[in-house]
Amino acid sequence: MFAGLVIIVLLGLLVRSLTIASRQISVAENTWRAPDDAVTRLSEAITYRTITHADPADMDTLAFLHFQTFLEERFPLITSRLVRERIGLSLLYTWRGSNPSLRPALLMAHQDVVPADDSLSWSAPPFSGEVKDGYIYGRGSLDIKSGILGIMEAVEALLAEGFVPEQTIYLAFGHDEESGVGTGADEIVTLLKNRSIRLDYVLDEGGLILKEALPGLKEPVALIGIAEKGYMNIRITAKADGGHSSMPGKASAVTRLSEAIVNMQKQPFPARLEGPLRELFAFTSPEMSYPFRLLFANPEVFGGLIKSQMAASPSGNAILRTTTAVTMLQGSSKENVIPAAASAIANLRLLPGTTADDVIRYLNQVIGDTTVQLDVLSYQAASPVSSSASAAFENIRRSVKAVFPNTVSGPYLLVALTDSRHFADIADNVYRFHPAVYDKADLKRLHGRDERISVENYLQSIAFYRLLLLGSGSK
Repeated sequence: MFAGLVIIVLLGLLVRSLTIASRQISVAENTWRAPDDAVTRLSEAITYRTITHADPADMDTLAFLHFQTFLEERFPLITSRLVRERIGLSLLYTWRGSNPSLRPALLMAHQDVVPADDSLSWSAPPFSGEVKDGYIYGRGSLDIKSGILGIMEAVEALLAEGFVPEQTIYLAFGHDEESGVGTGADEIVTLLKNRSIRLDYVLDEGGLILKEALPGLKEPVALIGIAEKGYMNIRITAKADGGHSSMPGKASAVTRLSEAIVNMQKQPFPARLEGPLRELFAFTSPEMSYPFRLLFANPEVFGGLIKSQMAASPSGNAILRTTTAVTMLQGSSKENVIPAAASAIANLRLLPGTTADDVIRYLNQVIGDTTVQLDVLSYQAASPVSSSASAAFENIRRSVKAVFPNTVSGPYLLVALTDSRHFADIADNVYRFHPAVYDKADLKRLHGRDERISVENYLQSIAFYRLLLLGSGSK
């Protein structure tokens, strides 16, 4: 009886998964191609060492000013026709639209890049912008001078064509995103707030086109970020009697701290198939082969199996749950002294809806030692979740499909931080996507050795931004 019921349920789920309609879109394939000399301009942009440092006083101001002069000179139509404002070292361009009743859109990227301390091991010098074997090498080729230059190339081309957008377009290029602070972006938001400007949507970096992103999908997936996780640092402190290392007691601050960390690792935050992840399944499962289509189309039934499979990889696990990474430890200052206190710093990335109080409550429970103290050092809530049904989201998807016709697209939860989080208060929707094509090995190039983008992919990204701007404001 029970076995028969199970068979009936499975057959019903199979039929359901067979009849789920595709949520992908059909558009005419893009035929416009960016000029080849755009590659030369990106290559030159990479040579400017606009490096972020922990201490703002260490920033090379001249490098940023020279880079901005380069933008002025290489994009003369933008320089002559758009309004440019410098906010500190950040830039804000305004391209007036033909319909003032429409809320503006804002495209953004950041000028700064991370250092390249391992430069001697690169295949090409990290600030050379060398074009080699079909790739443009260097810091910023992916993260994210290719975004700034891609947007500028698209705008310059549209100005040359005589195009005027319906909605006003802002271009915002912060200068300190990689610091994790984003003062430049924050100051731009303050300026727009003071002008009582409300944005239709914001598009920043974050999402990407990933090969082999999901099981059962041979096509690359364009992951369009509709939210990003929260950010939190806590100090974990354990105390006990200190003393000389020749006479250790049964328990010490170090062992108590170690036990707390082990308990945290053994009992991670619960995995949750909800929000942007659930939406991603809804958009992509109809395109999967069997049995994956059956599984991902019915997460309420096969959730346990999906969770176990996703949790097996660090990237999958990060999307599933609030994560905890212990990154710093402190104990005794001398090898023969048992410390009276030992501490660790843990960095957490929070799922939307998870608060600082939720985190502390859960960690206290799993640590199970009331003598261990948890102190919140910093806290940034997860972003609001933007709509996957808006005109702006569809415009992004149409532009992706036209330029990358063999892709599947869907909403996505970004596990890192971007400058876009500063804009949540003044925008109806905030999206995170840069049309760079990665395989899983390429993910290591971000902030790593041999950062690069293919020439073809860069030219495609310009075509993407051009189509996005052509469709901006249309309903």
